[in-house]
Amino acid sequence: YKRQGLLPWFAVLGGHISTLRRRLVEGNRRLEQALEQIRQIAIRDDLTQVFNRRHLMDLLMHQKAIADRGQYRFSVCMLDLDYFKRINDNHGHLAGDQALRVVAEILHEQVRVGDILGRYGGEEFLVLLSETTLMGAVETAERLRQQIERDSAEHMPHKLPVTASIGVSEYAPGESIETTLGRADRALYRAKGAGRNCVRMEPPPSDDPARRAAVPH
Repeated sequence: YKRQGLLPWFAVLGGHISTLRRRLVEGNRRLEQALEQIRQIAIRDDLTQVFNRRHLMDLLMHQKAIADRGQYRFSVCMLDLDYFKRINDNHGHLAGDQALRVVAEILHEQVRVGDILGRYGGEEFLVLLSETTLMGAVETAERLRQQIERDSAEHMPHKLPVTASIGVSEYAPGESIETTLGRADRALYRAKGAGRNCVRMEPPPSDDPARRAAVPH
């Protein structure tokens, strides 16, 4: 009789434990989602939703570590929107923000899985191309430049044209990331000086000339 009296109690207790387990699983799932949202907020640029500069530099350091172990090459494309101040001054900062979002979306659609895209600062973006030589990066940069020139105005107020200048460099094993970015920045400066809306590159000082034959300087 006592055993029969305990059976309903065990059934209620078992149901209560099952409910607690379900709630615990659901709570853990929600906690994981919240933590992932916080992580994404910490590594993403608010306006464009690509990686922010801090996370971009962390990823570059990781790529450097891999390349320094040998048998891995990567290149970077430093991209700057042309006449960005003019867009802001003539059409307002909302138009400037839209230009940044449009270019970020075009770049995001064009880069490969495994490549890295981030907002480097202001109107500058950086694309890290994994397993890519200098010549391959120049070809990719030219494709990105053409895509921006062709597609950006369609998504801009008043069909404003948006173009970009791009500087390209390849990482040389053992050097600092700042040195690699410095070459890309100098190449970008030359692209601006050449009339904008074009691609320029700067190889490492010890780069083999045969590797960069037929590549525009």
